[in-house]
Amino acid sequence: MANDGNPQYRYETKKVLRGREASTISKMRAEGWELDRQRPGRVQTELNFRKVKKPVPWRLIIPGIVAAVVAAMAIGVFAALGGDDSPNEAAATDSTTPSDTNASADSASEPSSESTSATSSETTATTPSAPTTAPSETSSAAPTPSRTLAPDAVLTVDNSPDLKRLLASGADPAISKDFANRFGGRTIEFNGAVYDTQPYEDYDTRFNFLILGRDFDPNAGGDGPSFQFRDVNFGDLNVEGRGSSVGTGDNLRIVAEVVKFEQSSELFLLDPISTRLR
Repeated sequence: MANDGNPQYRYETKKVLRGREASTISKMRAEGWELDRQRPGRVQTELNFRKVKKPVPWRLIIPGIVAAVVAAMAIGVFAALGGDDSPNEAAATDSTTPSDTNASADSASEPSSESTSATSSETTATTPSAPTTAPSETSSAAPTPSRTLAPDAVLTVDNSPDLKRLLASGADPAISKDFANRFGGRTIEFNGAVYDTQPYEDYDTRFNFLILGRDFDPNAGGDGPSFQFRDVNFGDLNVEGRGSSVGTGDNLRIVAEVVKFEQSSELFLLDPISTRLR
């Protein structure tokens, strides 16, 4: 089937932190996408990509469909023509079945009691030894760290495989959303850095802080989520160390409460408990 000469496109949108555009564009181009449009924001840039759809090979598909339809019709015809012989065959089979079945049942019923009694005696003889090994095997198996933590324990990369996974690969929105749903209200502690500081709405003393889970390096990429302290002042940060202010470029040891993952902005919201300059 011929087309009109105009290519059909697939579209995909990516939101990345400012400064990460080049690496994302390079990765998408390697997968066959081309940059269609980009919209920079204060913190994130929206990148729109497109890729030409592959045309459907109708000349190859249609003969296969026709062949399948013809084959189905032929099977239906053969089934209809052969249907008259099936009752006689079924009757012949049924006439021989009862005697054979009874003979088999009689021959099988005699040894069944012996085999049952033998099996029972063997089971009785071996059963007492089984419980003696079970407790030792169970006690030697070490439980995973996440199951041994108290409900109010602070989660760190040392005691929580889930937090370690989040910081390593939480750029995937599904991972961030899953962690936020499972550990909402829990306290986490990790090393991070302030990558952007913006006033909150029209306030002079309240801010939004963009946090990444690594040391500050404006030229380095990262796989972790984009954390945010939203609508907070410096007093809310409970800063330990130099003065009482925190700004872009500061490396911090962060203790915070998990709030939620915001799907629309792809920001992971935290409520600060304390921060310490590193």
